[in-house]
Amino acid sequence: MKTFDKQVTGSASVVLAQKTGLHTNSKQQSTSLLSRAQVAKILGVCPHSVQRMTRKGLLPCIAFNRRLIRYAPAALDDFIQAATVK
Repeated sequence: MKTFDKQVTGSASVVLAQKTGLHTNSKQQSTSLLSRAQVAKILGVCPHSVQRMTRKGLLPCIAFNRRLIRYAPAALDDFIQAATVK
């Protein structure tokens, strides 16, 4: 059974849960970081495209070192909102 927090419907963490079948709750949404592959799946692009967007500074990330890079769901939501054509 899938559970979603109705207040954040449409956010990156909910989209990820819907696409991957993972269960989510409000505590996980506020603390979970996303991998490059997860972000790529949410955006519908390849992981290399996510890497390019990150290097260009278009997509904010949290870099623990050169190989361990994660993305905050809130930052991904902001990126999607900024890229949405009105």
